[in-house]
Amino acid sequence: MARLKRKLHALLFLLPLISVLSAPVHGVSGQQSTTSCQIALLKTARVERVKDNGDLQLEGGELVRLIGIMPVRLWKNATNPTSQKLNTLARELVALLRRELQGKQITLRQNGRKRDRYDRLLAHVFGPHGQWMQGLLLQKGLARSFSYADNHHCMKEMLSLENTAREAKRGLWAYRLFQPKIAGEVKQLMRKRYRFTLVEGRISQVADRRKWLFLNFGENWRDDFTIAIKKKYKRKIERSGFDLQKLMGRKVRVRGWIERWNGPLIKVTHKEQIELLGEE
Repeated sequence: MARLKRKLHALLFLLPLISVLSAPVHGVSGQQSTTSCQIALLKTARVERVKDNGDLQLEGGELVRLIGIMPVRLWKNATNPTSQKLNTLARELVALLRRELQGKQITLRQNGRKRDRYDRLLAHVFGPHGQWMQGLLLQKGLARSFSYADNHHCMKEMLSLENTAREAKRGLWAYRLFQPKIAGEVKQLMRKRYRFTLVEGRISQVADRRKWLFLNFGENWRDDFTIAIKKKYKRKIERSGFDLQKLMGRKVRVRGWIERWNGPLIKVTHKEQIELLGEE
């Protein structure tokens, strides 16, 4: 009987420990920051310093950019109330990264493009307790999802996290500046020229030309908002099972840089730039 009691006491002692070890890893404020996305291990390293723009400087001087997101940045010479509030968010982002990562051992994972044009390492960053930093920043509304044609791993999960933060108006999503623009508001879109922008609207026409596929959002393709896709990217997108010809009449959200090509235009290089929106 005494032996049985000792075993029961030991089991009761271990149960809380087992529950802690089997629970998902959470980041600050109790927010879940794990990911089910499979990403190849690159290396572990120690963060020497988190820079003011959110880049990580590793011991030895190598710089790391958190791939897949566009963090809110500090506005220089901020004078109006909105830019000052956004600077508060930018400082919150840097403070979070410093608290979670600075002086600590982290894990870097990577799929796709390895470095950017500034020779920064492009990686998914996991903190000392397994926190997925990209997910945490998106959850808190401190960053937007952003991808390259040759590095768009985990975008489905990141877009979902971004959408949740936007619906809750967390962080930068509380400001009209970052909210998706309407495809039919052409003049407003032209004022966003050369800026990374989200645009929503219904595709009215799919025009397949010799070198380009055009997804038009209005009757007059010379003036209205358009998505343009080069044929080489069209083939890659459609090989992934995304049928661009069936987008006519669908409501979508597209992200990218606004250019002027007759009217306002965004060039698409990979399917993750286009989200299908549910019908209202």
